[in-house]
Amino acid sequence: MFLKRSVQEVLKDAAISISENTSITNFSPGSIARSIIEAIAPEIGSSGDTSRTSLYDFAQQVLDQGFISKATGENLDLIGGLFNYSRRSEQVRGEDGTLKEEPISDDLYRYELTQVVPAMATANEAALRLALLTIPGVKDVVGKEYTHGSGSFSFTLIPQPGFDTQNLVSKMDEAIKEVKAYGVRPNIVLPVDVPMDITIQLIFHETASDQQKINIKYSTEAKLKDYLSGFEIGQHFIYNDLAQEIMNADNKIVDFEITQFYLNNEPVLITNHDILEDERIVPQNITVL
Repeated sequence: MFLKRSVQEVLKDAAISISENTSITNFSPGSIARSIIEAIAPEIGSSGDTSRTSLYDFAQQVLDQGFISKATGENLDLIGGLFNYSRRSEQVRGEDGTLKEEPISDDLYRYELTQVVPAMATANEAALRLALLTIPGVKDVVGKEYTHGSGSFSFTLIPQPGFDTQNLVSKMDEAIKEVKAYGVRPNIVLPVDVPMDITIQLIFHETASDQQKINIKYSTEAKLKDYLSGFEIGQHFIYNDLAQEIMNADNKIVDFEITQFYLNNEPVLITNHDILEDERIVPQNITVL
């Protein structure tokens, strides 16, 4: 266990060590020996001052970066290298609406690393899940046992945008065959898509120029598509959350009106809507006027 010492503890121990090993005995305020110790002690002992890093603080930081639970950035990548499990990437939508590849977050990568050791045993859920997550285009998978009787299991695929789902299913089948136990019946299923069509009329502040209104409409539309694309399986539609997303899109928006709202290609009331556990809302036609 690493125990940091404070500046005062370093001062005290240094004075004792000097007095025991030298003929110096004067450590009163203003003395040469005390002045030297007081100049050095803050560089060694921990003071709690976040604006400077002592040797003890630095040693604590180095120690922390050696643990999965505390390591970040490149240091976490180095730990992943020990397990031969590199940080994977996922597609995210940028502010301009385009899709781009970005490494997964430290928290998600940290969780996956904690599952590597159980996965080494193979034929368990952790091993199967990690094998599937390494396939490009797989955003996430949700496992469930006994979906087709005894000895069976299913993984519901959550694909990243822009990838062919049937091709992903084929790759997932191959990956499962390499990891699953003999005789077990695997199944790959896709979530039931619930398409959403919505038309929104924005009401702008009187100071908004015509060009600003055009830009805000485009940016709001992109933000809403990104928001709705992030819905998980079984995530219910909450009207107030959508309203908050619209109002937070730009400070020039003072109000809005939903003129068209469809779920599953049918008109529905503008209110909350429950989604089944195997369904997922996907944006189909999102229009901002």
